[in-house]
Amino acid sequence: MVPLRTNELKAERARNGLRQEDVAAALGITKANYSKKEKGVIRFTGAEMVGLMKLFRISIDQANDIFFPEIVPIGNEYCLRTELKRLDHD
Repeated sequence: MVPLRTNELKAERARNGLRQEDVAAALGITKANYSKKEKGVIRFTGAEMVGLMKLFRISIDQANDIFFPEIVPIGNEYCLRTELKRLDHD
């Protein structure tokens, strides 16, 4: 699983003055389920990610940085950081 930047997700929630219960209710999931997702134990669905973007008022770039920190843009394409490291050593 690609790691989630849990600290940044928590910081966005705090910046918006929301509790886990608030976010869970906005997404239509239980607090327990949201807590696991925020900790990176289970993944957010695409619809939940869009819901978080709207709730936190963040851009797609900010969301990508939180949800997909290992994916980096290279021109018009994207690559995993681990792949970049491998390519640098070849």
